[in-house]
Amino acid sequence: MLTIFALSAIFPIVNPRLILAARDLGPSHRADGAAALSGAVYLRGRLARSRHRTTPLGKNRADNVDKRSETSGKACAFTTVPKDHAVIVIGGSMGGVLALKTLVSGFRQTWNASIFVVLHIDGHRSYLPELLSVSSTLPVSFARHGEVFETGHIYVAPPDLHMTVDVERISLSRGPKHNFVRPAIDPLFFSAARHQNRKVIGVLLTGRLSDGVEGLYTLQQAGACTIVQNPEEAIAAEMPRNALSIMTPKFVCTVDEIPRAIEHCLQTV
Repeated sequence: MLTIFALSAIFPIVNPRLILAARDLGPSHRADGAAALSGAVYLRGRLARSRHRTTPLGKNRADNVDKRSETSGKACAFTTVPKDHAVIVIGGSMGGVLALKTLVSGFRQTWNASIFVVLHIDGHRSYLPELLSVSSTLPVSFARHGEVFETGHIYVAPPDLHMTVDVERISLSRGPKHNFVRPAIDPLFFSAARHQNRKVIGVLLTGRLSDGVEGLYTLQQAGACTIVQNPEEAIAAEMPRNALSIMTPKFVCTVDEIPRAIEHCLQTV
């Protein structure tokens, strides 16, 4: 009972079944236990009540909460920016490195877009920008807090930091983990959904659990073009399947087809 009470205090809005499942699982398997209990019903419930707060890097979280990254599946505070500069947000987890290497090889230098990538790397050292640079004709780098983003560049969320975007700058934060991970996909997707008058394209790749599903749904509700990797091809099909269980994206494609889908979105959104 003590364990259940402690988990309840930490996750006050989590489905009680997740708390009971976590009681019987070791630390390394708690995420798997939550995955078994998450699904379309749980996700739909979160769409109505989810709140996400992050704190700018280096700030006191108690004194200065970053309101720009507080979002939900309901209403968004929209910004107004030129439509000719697109934002492409991409999220992936297990199997994501291979998927991203194939994906970025099809990106074009002629796209007038900034590209943002979140992969579930947690706090581990990562060489993802170097790995993607081998396949990409576009420059790839870890994002920096406060950086003004440019077109024709791929920005990767650094280890252990959430990444969000506003009208022209990138924000990094070490806020609470979301869906058991940091960096998480949803905070990036939620922030991109606020760009009402900008072309926004959301891509959800292979992965376990449900991070990115709610964010992709929010993007679609805000008018963005949404793309989901075909779960039959994905190394880990949970994230794509969970997305397809609550929404119908614009495209469901294999990884090597996604650049063409992005091209279509850039021309028509």
